[in-house]
Amino acid sequence: MLEAARQSIMIMDWFISPEVYLRRPPAYYPEWRLDRLLKRKAEQGVRILIALSNMDSSLVLNSKYVGDKLESLHPNISVLYHSGNPLENGGIPGSNHERIVIVDQYRASIGSIGLSFGNWDSRDHPLTDVHPVRFAKTLYPGKDYRNSRLSDFHGIEDYTINNSILETPRLPWHGVHLTLVGPCVFDIEAHFIERWNFIKKLKHENETVHDQKENTHGWIYLILIQKINSRHFSLSRFVPASARPPSLGMKAQVVRSVSEWSHDVPTECSIQSAYVLSRCSNDQRGEALYLYSISKAQSNNFEPNSPKNAIAAALVKRIIRAAEAGENFQVVIVLPALPALPGNIIDSPSMRIIMDAQWKTINRGGYSIYEEITTAGFEPSLYIRFYHLRAYDRINAPMESYIERMETQSGIKFSQAQAALSRIWMSDDSSPPILPKNDLTGKEKRKWTKILCRDRNSKEFEAMPRSVHHAKELIYTFQKAVDCVREYEHIADSVAHHAMRATTSLTDERWYGKSREEKAAYVSEMIHVHSKLMIVDDRRAIIGSANINDQSQLGTRNSEIALVVEDMEEIPSEIDGRPHCATRFAATLRRMLYKGLLSPQDITKPNPPTCFMRAAPFPNLDETRTYGDLYVADPLSPLTMSLWKSTAKLNTAVFNEVFNPITSDAVQMVKQLNANASVSSYGRMVPDINIQHAKSRLNQVHGHLVEMPLQFLIGENWLISEDEPGMSREQLTVMVEGLI
Repeated sequence: MLEAARQSIMIMDWFISPEVYLRRPPAYYPEWRLDRLLKRKAEQGVRILIALSNMDSSLVLNSKYVGDKLESLHPNISVLYHSGNPLENGGIPGSNHERIVIVDQYRASIGSIGLSFGNWDSRDHPLTDVHPVRFAKTLYPGKDYRNSRLSDFHGIEDYTINNSILETPRLPWHGVHLTLVGPCVFDIEAHFIERWNFIKKLKHENETVHDQKENTHGWIYLILIQKINSRHFSLSRFVPASARPPSLGMKAQVVRSVSEWSHDVPTECSIQSAYVLSRCSNDQRGEALYLYSISKAQSNNFEPNSPKNAIAAALVKRIIRAAEAGENFQVVIVLPALPALPGNIIDSPSMRIIMDAQWKTINRGGYSIYEEITTAGFEPSLYIRFYHLRAYDRINAPMESYIERMETQSGIKFSQAQAALSRIWMSDDSSPPILPKNDLTGKEKRKWTKILCRDRNSKEFEAMPRSVHHAKELIYTFQKAVDCVREYEHIADSVAHHAMRATTSLTDERWYGKSREEKAAYVSEMIHVHSKLMIVDDRRAIIGSANINDQSQLGTRNSEIALVVEDMEEIPSEIDGRPHCATRFAATLRRMLYKGLLSPQDITKPNPPTCFMRAAPFPNLDETRTYGDLYVADPLSPLTMSLWKSTAKLNTAVFNEVFNPITSDAVQMVKQLNANASVSSYGRMVPDINIQHAKSRLNQVHGHLVEMPLQFLIGENWLISEDEPGMSREQLTVMVEGLI
């Protein structure tokens, strides 16, 4: 999409990492690093405009570094920053939360996947990236190997890795993004232009023409005027007629959350209106029967004087109406198990704030969704259920049996080789890495990369190679040491694919090393659900950047954007065993997501880009009659419901037995949480389990779906105490929600 640009690229993002790779592995696609791609297009005459959110520096976004680096690449690149809504006079903070790319007024993309570290992932969601003898297969170089649950990175200008890949699993990412062509692109472009002009006016309204702020190359930040040309509506520019599928087009509407502080317009909360109308209003058949939502945050309840919005109320109203009418109505919601913030639940105020709001939305506190339905006289679990996503993997790093022998043979430590890897793929020889300066003397210091030692309580600092050539020599020397243990070449670097529709068994995977080393190598981690998506009756979909909470929905806080899509092309389908005219886009999207969570699909394999990886209007393959699709075609059929519930139940039981994750129905009090933490390490196998038994149990895991433990810490009411000095409970809640 970016490579196809001929005239203009417009990017609006909450967080951008210039060194992020858009295709992987980086060793195979070095030209697809974001900064290199933008520089290449700018050199071709493409004008690139970037609007960045400029939040507090504690969020490690460092927009100033990003803007300075991108503007230094070429005069055709311009960057503007917009600060969040300040917390003044009892106000509520907000941020610019959109993720938008617009190319040549023809193509656009919106959704929940940003151009930043940690967002790129594959269907099998690998947790590890250790390739001792195949460094070129690394998928997540430098800070892109990220687990913000354990420790988020500090300062993106230092592109080297924060955590040891020998010890720490990465945090997988589940996002949904949309590319489109057609008239809606102009609405998205208009949104960008309005924001750009507002920032320009806000930052420079008192300046004369001669003292307007210039970028690095002297460009004046222009006031933009949108130009619309009817030829832009033609698809012939993208796809020849012979390759275009028969299509009736789609009905689509851009919706937003914006206000005076974020966009210089009256408050608009059309995203919330779209959710409410989709959840509670009748569709063309007469009744909405099924809702599927996979979203990052859900925090609204009915308690007086607490954060709430109309979405939860509409949902409860629709469920009660269905229950009273005796309908088979189902709501399926997938959420992250924990906020993607460092720290533990007990000691982290941020964690407690978010979890308190979320749990009091779902089933506790006296005014939750479950409690409101129960008060109406119905069993809530018959109509609405909540789920998480979780994965497992094996770190290919037997220290005693192999890694230490390679270190001895080569004379190079593994951490040195990793530092060299960061130097190669996250920097450029033409522009030496930025060296931190001593605050007192201003002299440049040698750049260091932080790699956690095998002793987790200590840190090891490795000198960064001063050139890419030197870094390549270090890696070559280290990899040559494989000759000391030639058998190691046949060991899999990851086993995550066994949770999908793999052709082999996990129990057949070889291991070079001792049994206790293999047991220590297995890790588990939640999959961070960052999607913001709802699908109704396999007919309508809402996709965008907005979480399901007041922070994203009210318009006065975060600025957000989303698209409501209803395909004009209908496909024969069923809901609850009855004929149903589903729309192709919504139905196939929901089925693909189901297959990804339940595993009845092939795993991602290394190959050239498929049609699913290409931007609109390139058509996708018709998978409506492929293996696995029939199992999930009817979301309310006994077959699909049984597969969904039984898979989640079995996966939950296996993960609880093998890894004993933090969130569990068995943990209802803090003392139980502390007891679990003292017995097993985070994300590792429980101490008393046999490795062969554990592997046989993990071999039963299908997909990534697990049940949400509704009884977790239900015996505690301490998550949020009374209002903190100088800040109300609502401000605390939405402040943290606005930062994720």
